Amino acid sequence: MWLPSSHRLQMSITKAELLESIESDISANTTKLGAIMSTGDIASSEDSDKLTTYTLSLSLLYEAKAWVETNL
Repeated sequence: MWLPSSHRLQMSITKAELLESIESDISANTTKLGAIMSTGDIASSEDSDKLTTYTLSLSLLYEAKAWVETNL
């Protein structure tokens, strides 16, 4: 059933939900980074690419977390 915009519920993302999502992503990337570091081969371009991806992702996630905590 379609409702006009004046009758729709407004939903928003809370700071806590955003931080929880970022923390979940940090945890997942930390696990992946640990796995590739313990079983990977730096000479393998695929493993090297994964190492770079997880490291950069973690850096960006920590920066995003700090920004959210400071600004929201």
